[in-house]
Amino acid sequence: MIGALLKEEYTRPPIARRNRLGPRKAAALTLAAYLKTVDFYVYGGKSEDETFRLVDVKTQWPNAKEPHVYPSASIIEAGPSNYSEHSFQPIPLEETIGEFDCYLGKPKGSNATVLWKESELETDFQLDFWLSNQADQAAVEAALGEIFNPSEEMAGILLQGPEQYYNREMRFTLLETEYMDTGDAAYDNEWRLRCIVRLESDIVSLREATILPLIMPCTEVIDPQDPEET
Repeated sequence: MIGALLKEEYTRPPIARRNRLGPRKAAALTLAAYLKTVDFYVYGGKSEDETFRLVDVKTQWPNAKEPHVYPSASIIEAGPSNYSEHSFQPIPLEETIGEFDCYLGKPKGSNATVLWKESELETDFQLDFWLSNQADQAAVEAALGEIFNPSEEMAGILLQGPEQYYNREMRFTLLETEYMDTGDAAYDNEWRLRCIVRLESDIVSLREATILPLIMPCTEVIDPQDPEET
C-alpha cells in the first residue's frame, strides 16, 4: 500500500536516456585530460628552461605488472563521496531544454529532453605525480598553484566535463601536497608527489521534457457608456 502511494505521487518526468558515465569517473577523466595539456618548466640555469608534459595520466592506480612510464600521474578516490540535496528537491535546468535531443535521435532543439539536477557531489581525489628525477618533481610542485588557481576570481578551477556526462562544469580545488619519497624508490630513480584534490560537481539525469503551452492573460474591459455593452 505504501509503495503504491509513493508511485502515484511520483510525478518527475521519466528518464529519456540512462547515464553511461557516473560523475566521479567523468571527473577523473576530465582532470586527466586537463593535466595532459599542462607544460611543466624545469629550471636548468639557462636562458630558456626545459619543458615537459605528462606522458600518461591514469584514472586508476598504476599496475605493478606493467612497466611504469615517467613523467606520469594517476588519479584515484581518496575517501567517501558526499551527496547533498539541491534546493531541497531536484530541479530541471531550463537552459538545457533540447540541448541533448541527439541522444534520442532527434535534431538539437526539438525540446524533447531536459537535464535535471538531482543533487550535488563533493569528493576528494588522490592525485599522484610519478617522476624520474627531483628536478621534474620540483617543476610539478612549482606549477600546482597555477594549475589549480588560474584566476583571481575564485578558488580552484572550473573544467568542462566529457560529452558522456553532458559537458557539465566541475570544480577542482587543491587541498594539500606531500612528498612521498622513500630510500628504495629514490634508488630506482622514482620521485613521487602526492596531492589531494577536491571535486564539486552536479548530479544530473536526462529526462523527457514537457513543454507547457504559453497562456497569455487577457483582461476584458466593459464601458458602461458604450451602447453596445448594454
